[in-house]
Amino acid sequence: MQNAGAHKLEFANFMLDQAGCLGQLPVAVRLEFMISGMNRTVQNCILFASFESWHNEEHMVRLSNAHEYVPELYPETILCIEVYHSQRAWQKTQEFLVLGQQPWSELRDKMYCLTDQIMKKAGQHDPSGYSLIEDVFCNDLREPSAIDYSKPILDWLRESKKDALEKWECILSGEIPRKRKEVLGSGMEPKLPQFKAVKMHKTRFCDLSFRIGSGYLYCHQGACKDVIVIRDMRLIHPEDVQNRAAYPVCTFQLKMRLQKCCLQDLQSGKGDSR
Repeated sequence: MQNAGAHKLEFANFMLDQAGCLGQLPVAVRLEFMISGMNRTVQNCILFASFESWHNEEHMVRLSNAHEYVPELYPETILCIEVYHSQRAWQKTQEFLVLGQQPWSELRDKMYCLTDQIMKKAGQHDPSGYSLIEDVFCNDLREPSAIDYSKPILDWLRESKKDALEKWECILSGEIPRKRKEVLGSGMEPKLPQFKAVKMHKTRFCDLSFRIGSGYLYCHQGACKDVIVIRDMRLIHPEDVQNRAAYPVCTFQLKMRLQKCCLQDLQSGKGDSR
């Protein structure tokens, strides 16, 4: 049986799809904008990127702010956070050590996603984004052009409470128990989680409630949906990096290696029959 975190992750994807279907999401945050709205050159970039091969580079530690020194305040908590690929859900792309006192936005600034790079090259980069941790939408609204992704979702929940409740009940119990309940009735009615929205750069990890090992939604560039997992939580110890400015520390990075496709071989003369 799925845990509550998995239920909310599935429900979050459904809410985002429903809000988009109702036309409440601006064009800039729809999947169609991200793919079909691009010119042919950018689509080819995406196509070539899909033929890439990957290899793991373990025990990698990135200390981008090591030239600064900010002493730790004890006691401090360290979270081990994993990031998983939006399309290949089984594939871990990054892993970080994050301080409990750090805001969510500092982790987002360290995360790498190929979609971000493609959108930047296409001139269509969207600074907006949010994560859903249990019942809390953490929105990145630092840029003036950023869009509150959670607003159409929360609006849909208020305006379509019956549909949302039915979907939530279906996720919790399945389709057959729901139909059985319609016939036999039940005295226990499920309740929707009380979702709320906060600003990502003002919300620390220690301010959030979460479950170790649960998958949580991280949505950016319109409809690129990565999954983050808080794998572990512990107190800092002497063997950890003692410089607060070095965190989040990247301890794992899936390194990309581009592989030539057959079209590139043809352009270089291979297989040319003329």
